[in-house]
Amino acid sequence: MTNVEEALFWNNPIPMVLLSGKRKKITDINNVFQKRFDPTSEIIGRSLQEITKPLASTLSPDEDSNISKDFIVLSLPEGDDTIVELSFQQVEHGEDPRFLGTIKELFPPLVEKDSTQHPIFKAIFDNALDIILVADDEGQLTQVNDTACKKLGYSREELLEMGVGDITYKPMQSYTDKKWEDFQRTGTDEGEYLLQTKQGEVIYTEYRAIANIRPGQHLSILRDVSKTVRIEEELQVSEGRFKRLLDAAPDAIFAVDQHGEILYCNTEAESMMGYSEEELVGSPIEILVPELMRDEHKDHCRRYTENPHKRPMGADLELSAIRKDGTKVPVDIMLGPLKENGEVHTLAVVRDISDFQEAQEKIRREQSFTKLLHSLTKIANEARGLDEALDKSIQEICEFMDWPVGHAYKPANDGSGEFYPADLWYFQDPELFEDFRNFTMGVRFSPGEGMVGDVIETGRPQWVRNAHEDPDFVRRLPDIDLNIRACFGFPILVENNVVGILEFFSSDVLEEDALLLERMATIGYQLGRVYERYNAEKKLKRSEQKFKRLFDISFDAIVILGKKELIDCNKRAEELFHCSCDELKDNSLTSFFPSKQPSGKLSDDTGHEKVRKAFQGEDQFFEWQFQRKDGTTFDAEVSLIHMPLHGENYVQAIIRDITERKEKDRLLKKNMELFSQLFENAPVGLLLLDENHSIARVNESFEEMFGYQLSELKHKDVDTFLAPPEREQEARNITNRTLQGESFQIETVRQCKDGKDVPVLIATVPVEIDGDIIAIFGIYVDISKRKEAEQQLKEQLEEKKILLAEIHHRVKNNLAVISGLLELQKDNTEHEEAYRSLQDSQNRIQSMALIHEHLYQMEMFSSLQFDEYVQNLGKAVASSFINDSKEITITYDSEPVELEMDQAISCGLLLNELLTNVFKHAFPNRTKGEIKISVHEEDGIVRLKVRDNGIGIPEEVKEGQDGSLGIKLIHTLTHQLGGELEITEDNGSCFILTFDKANT
Repeated sequence: MTNVEEALFWNNPIPMVLLSGKRKKITDINNVFQKRFDPTSEIIGRSLQEITKPLASTLSPDEDSNISKDFIVLSLPEGDDTIVELSFQQVEHGEDPRFLGTIKELFPPLVEKDSTQHPIFKAIFDNALDIILVADDEGQLTQVNDTACKKLGYSREELLEMGVGDITYKPMQSYTDKKWEDFQRTGTDEGEYLLQTKQGEVIYTEYRAIANIRPGQHLSILRDVSKTVRIEEELQVSEGRFKRLLDAAPDAIFAVDQHGEILYCNTEAESMMGYSEEELVGSPIEILVPELMRDEHKDHCRRYTENPHKRPMGADLELSAIRKDGTKVPVDIMLGPLKENGEVHTLAVVRDISDFQEAQEKIRREQSFTKLLHSLTKIANEARGLDEALDKSIQEICEFMDWPVGHAYKPANDGSGEFYPADLWYFQDPELFEDFRNFTMGVRFSPGEGMVGDVIETGRPQWVRNAHEDPDFVRRLPDIDLNIRACFGFPILVENNVVGILEFFSSDVLEEDALLLERMATIGYQLGRVYERYNAEKKLKRSEQKFKRLFDISFDAIVILGKKELIDCNKRAEELFHCSCDELKDNSLTSFFPSKQPSGKLSDDTGHEKVRKAFQGEDQFFEWQFQRKDGTTFDAEVSLIHMPLHGENYVQAIIRDITERKEKDRLLKKNMELFSQLFENAPVGLLLLDENHSIARVNESFEEMFGYQLSELKHKDVDTFLAPPEREQEARNITNRTLQGESFQIETVRQCKDGKDVPVLIATVPVEIDGDIIAIFGIYVDISKRKEAEQQLKEQLEEKKILLAEIHHRVKNNLAVISGLLELQKDNTEHEEAYRSLQDSQNRIQSMALIHEHLYQMEMFSSLQFDEYVQNLGKAVASSFINDSKEITITYDSEPVELEMDQAISCGLLLNELLTNVFKHAFPNRTKGEIKISVHEEDGIVRLKVRDNGIGIPEEVKEGQDGSLGIKLIHTLTHQLGGELEITEDNGSCFILTFDKANT
């Protein structure tokens, strides 16, 4: 301390002490403290705990706080026990912190006769919420507070005539006498105690007692915990009810311990995952996690166990679980901590969202088809002729589906019943499909002939998955690719008669889209109405009948409005409004408006304005709420289309009930909100980048990881702001590659706000909308503690060895199946060249199968003993030529050589080709022959030598000009090994392969 600080300490009028270390050892006291409490300075060198006694209080010193306060009893070697307020402040930090303590006496020493009447003591005593009792050595009560009187039901006078045993729960009284003796001997006591009220009720309490707060007087403070005890009893009763509720839950529920072991699952969990309860309980939760995600899942579990918290459903993650039968199910998961027996487990609620995802996609497509239908209706109403309507409709449908070709067929007028190709086309690339167009323009169709004929015959849409390979598709050329694959056609129907066909073609092979065909059928009906309209002048009555039929079978309610009245409606309108067509005609459409729309606007004013604009030729498309006569309401999409007819103006109102869709939209919005909550509450750091590499959003975990707030990060370039200078280029590469559509994952280092480097695992995912990447999601995982998982990985190594052995075993079996299939094919072919090719392929497969068989039989799977393999391969190749009337022997000269798997496969295939060539070509006119094979390794160089005493090698083989597959394979495999192949002749042929051995 400085001189000034020493003066302030020594001469301060307040008693003060200096303490050091975590045990707060007293190193000095000032003059006032020495004079008042410790004239001989005996306490210097003692700890604070040695000179104080605890006083029952809800306050306690905080080791980590700069300033702490508490009420304690100061008990000095010489002097009276005194209740004081002790405050101490940390003045120096480090491994040996120092504290300054100040003492404030609350009232005179307790040995004074009237100390309990001190105003401060009395205020604390009388106003305490806990029961406070003072008793003498015999247990006779000498002082009680108001709370004691209220809780026990006695007056103060009655209690002062009683002893501690009189208010003790009767069965505890013998136990209490022994406790009282021990308490007087030890000086303090605390624990649980049962009191009995005047009415006989039992009060459960937690107490703390201090003996001799003045000679012969003992203080006890008791807190009523009866409610807590009763709650615990009720909790046990509710556990059974809770289990029944869990089993009745519609979601799968799991309880998982800190080691990832399933403790409990409900009935829905068994049903969803296909396991029984006995199979699930005790098993690791990873059995329900897809294999590729298990390591990452374990890491997530570890981090969640370190920081358990509630994670709601609706996370913006694509999660899936794996059933017992191996099928995947998309899920949403809510996590929450579950405290049990002093341990924190994890409660997981798993929801199957398959139906939800399908509903979302169906809603999106329904909306798209609705808009397409409205567009086509408008096109049909505005077109000046049938061909113009069809031409624009073909273009609209092609652009809607992004299909490259559209075309129309019309019925021939020659009575043949055939349909001819109309010159109505749409092409994205006319040159690419010119051959197809020319071919089509010369093809007519009869009912039942090809796709168009099937549409004519059935009156329903037809789909072809791949026209290029479908033998029933008439317009295909086997030798010419017309660049068409998937296609479909749908009829234009009038009174269920096909009056035209629209067909569309894609360059991709696609499976049948049932919803698309269903909606195209609706469009076909709508276009049929166009056909009717353009023939209305000649056949008005018939046209009206056709219109009525199409009108009635529409999926939507259709109402025709005149200037002053409702003209007509279809059956769907009657169903939707719950009344007959005549009842609808007797009212205006506005009669079915509620007084106000959900937006708060008056229905009559808004509705009349929209109808007025429609009559003026401004088509209207909006959402509206209708009210039926019975008072029920429904939400609808309304399209008001201007329809001039016979010189009069009409409006066609197409009304689609979207009540169900609105509810799904509401649920979708709710889920989006839940997804947003997941982003914010995710246990890993998440950020969203825009296309300029700038930070748009981060979650709380990201802020905690790097020490920044969102306001500090927003609009910053993530590549320069978080990456250390030496890693900026790496960061830019990650962002650039993600913006090109590539998902990326890397372990690297990023810099926190305080300048510290933190190792992280970064995963980036592009956000793509309509083919354009508009943003990037980044996932940042702190992997500082990753080494803790290494031991677990070592324990799993043995399991992986078993798995690899099984893989090699299965690969070998699969290759054996293929070899068997080739054998069957070989036995069924009479073509000698084909027979030999199949034989060669079979030998090559056997050479690879032998490698996997060796690996399966070994403990190490990355390499094998190649010298043993050579002998087995030689026997296998020789056995394939056993039917030849030749006696060819193979001798071996080899030493142990171990090759890693890739080199072994390449070298084995090469040896197979050499031996096959020898057996086939070296001994054409001989009955005997000899082959010598040697394998040696020296200084990391492997030397494989195959020699025979046959007729030698043709010149084209030595010069590398032989174009046979076997020779090509030999040179290709030599190149793969990075080796050299020497071909010589010495009383036969000799092939010498040398290459560097890879590390095994």
